[in-house]
Formats: sequence, structure tokens, C-alpha cells
Amino acid sequence: MRAIHAEHAESADGTRVHFEVAGTGAAVLLVHGFASHGRLNWIDAGWTTALAAAGRTAVTVDLRGHGSSDKPHDPARYAPHLLAEDLLAVLRAADLDAAPVDVVTYSMGGLVGWELARRHPGAVGRLVLAGIGPAPAFDGVEPDIFVHSGRVPEDPRAAALLAMASAVPGNDPVALRACARGVAGTALTGPTGHPTMLVAGERDDLAAGAADLAARWGAEFAPIPRRNHLNAVSARTFKDAALAFLS
Repeated sequence: MRAIHAEHAESADGTRVHFEVAGTGAAVLLVHGFASHGRLNWIDAGWTTALAAAGRTAVTVDLRGHGSSDKPHDPARYAPHLLAEDLLAVLRAADLDAAPVDVVTYSMGGLVGWELARRHPGAVGRLVLAGIGPAPAFDGVEPDIFVHSGRVPEDPRAAALLAMASAVPGNDPVALRACARGVAGTALTGPTGHPTMLVAGERDDLAAGAADLAARWGAEFAPIPRRNHLNAVSARTFKDAALAFLS
């Protein structure tokens, strides 16, 4: 496997977006979820190794507000179309914008990957949307919990998001609150026209309804047995299903 190397891309509004590339072969763009980052969500979870074994290159991104990317505090800087432009900037910086690239996403990253496919259909080949269902983003979640985290929300979805935000070193709570406010209310409103697979842990409350959504779209669906939102991304079942779909 080619050694991982890191770079920054500049998005349309000047935001610097961190990404890492590893492997050889056709590229797969990996888009992490809220309060995570590319290395934690994908590299540490074994995706880079799995993709290399399948002869693919992994491109991991830190969405704005996360990881080593810029972390603006203005919610307007987190509009979904701006997050999608970040991905397009990464593809251009990595010289991957000449042909469609397969995209694998998790949680909030699914909204970003879906937005990229919707706005720039020629940029995307196959699309995997994992850890996400039909509910609007941050439905019932008060973004202030990411700054005022002294209380544990009663809603299990909000509690899961807060647990993720609190567990990752280096997270900027104000940036996460801005991100939540900017993305809140966005939902997967329809298929993009690309071959699509939805994936969800059997115990993932945040991805409730994913199987029904896949059926309505005519998309494939892969359940992850005994996994919840916090641990589904590392499951071998997820990797195997995604790699089979991409192949």
C-alpha cells in the first residue's frame, strides 16, 4: 500500500480542507460523520487497509469544522452545498476530477455525499450512504448541547451525538454547534440517479428507517448485525458489503 500522505485543498469560499490519500488503483472518497474526522472514521477503523487489499485508493477528508480542516464558527459556513463543494475541491486537488469517483459516507457525511452527487452528478460513480436514514439532520437535537455539555440529553439520538463530540480530542465545540445549526433540517429527499446502497447498524437509532428508504429508492440495503451508530463503521460486515457493491 502506498504510504499515506496529507494535503489541503481550498474550497470555493476559501476554507482549507484537509485530506489524506493512500493506496493504488481506482479511488474511493470516504466522508466521515459529525464530530469525527477522516483518520478516526476510516483509517483507524481499517478502511484504508481493506481498500488497499481490494486494489483501491482511499481518499479521506476532514469536513470543515472537523479534524485538521478550518473550523469556522458561523453556521452559514456549514450550508450543505458548501460542504459538498469541499469534497469537489478535494477531488480537484487530488487530480481525481476527470472521471466519476465512488463515494462511501457515514452519518452526516451521507448528506454531504448525497449533495455532491445531486449537484455534481458527473463527479460520483457509486454511492454508499451508511449510518443515515430519512429523518432530517439533528432532528430534535438542540445544537447548544455541544457547548453546554453538562447534561446528558434524554433523546438517545442526541445523547449519541454528544458522546461522539465529547470523545474526540481536538474537537471545537463552538464549531460543532455551528455545523449542527448549518446542517440541521437537511434530509435525503430522493435518489440522485447513481447506483446507491444504504447501510445501517441494526441498533442504530440515528439511521432508523434506512431499509424502508432504500426500498423506496430502489437502492440496495445492507444491515450490520448487532451494531449501533458508534461502532457500525468499523464492522467487517460494512466493509465487505461496501466493497462488494463498489466492485
